[in-house]
Amino acid sequence: ELLNITVGVAAIPKDGKLQSGDCYTFLNTGEGKFIAALSDGMGTGYGAETESNIVINLLEELVDSGFDVDTTVNMINAILLVKSDKDNFATIDLTVVDLHSGETEFVKVGAAPTFVKKNENVRIIRRVSLPAGILSNVETELMRHTVKSGDFIIMMTDGVYDSFDEAENNST
Repeated sequence: ELLNITVGVAAIPKDGKLQSGDCYTFLNTGEGKFIAALSDGMGTGYGAETESNIVINLLEELVDSGFDVDTTVNMINAILLVKSDKDNFATIDLTVVDLHSGETEFVKVGAAPTFVKKNENVRIIRRVSLPAGILSNVETELMRHTVKSGDFIIMMTDGVYDSFDEAENNST
């Protein structure tokens, strides 16, 4: 029995800007895997949006061509290194769910934590690393977790994640 996935998205540009530096995609590989991806371009506005769009477009093309997650992330990083003439970098945040087994892989390159909610328990998936396009070699460490029907996977960019700290600091 295949898992059914329902997705929802909420987005708002920072401080009244017209563009957000965050982009996302959802892919069904046709091989029983579902991929959710986020990219956050560094900074705000058009430059950040351009970088994150490049990451998401490359990801879609490489996955559609049959590349695995590790190769895809390394190729995106290499392209950003060659392309980047300024200090414009982007995060890569991938969640890959096997719809048959529920086995889920998380890849984080400079990305904010992901939360997996099972009933009343919440697991935090985090890895501290630099965004793509900075170093010539990105170490992709696959973190694994099994999800079941009724579980929630909550992905977010640092703008949302950091706002929780700001709200907590301003509530005193």
